[in-house]
Amino acid sequence: MCDIDKNDLLLATDKQWQQLGISAQQRQQWLNQLAQQWPNVKQGDRLVFVKTVTEGRFYQNGKPLGKPLSVPLSNAFIAIWLSTDTEYPKLRLKLIGQ
Repeated sequence: MCDIDKNDLLLATDKQWQQLGISAQQRQQWLNQLAQQWPNVKQGDRLVFVKTVTEGRFYQNGKPLGKPLSVPLSNAFIAIWLSTDTEYPKLRLKLIGQ
């Protein structure tokens, strides 16, 4: 693993959301929220996303980052890997146990 710059994470997320057909206006709103929370990720860090029925939240090395995220934003983030339109269909199948 290597260090990952927060801006690289934001750009990659925007690209994936664009591919999933999320509007530019909505993407920008959500990316602004993520930009306030996401850190630069250093080698050895763990950045984890936990989604519940009512919210989503990022954790870095076990500590919560920022405020909980809305269900729509959380679902859109998860869709990057779990949507049938994902850029990563083989990874999606593994993630859903197939």
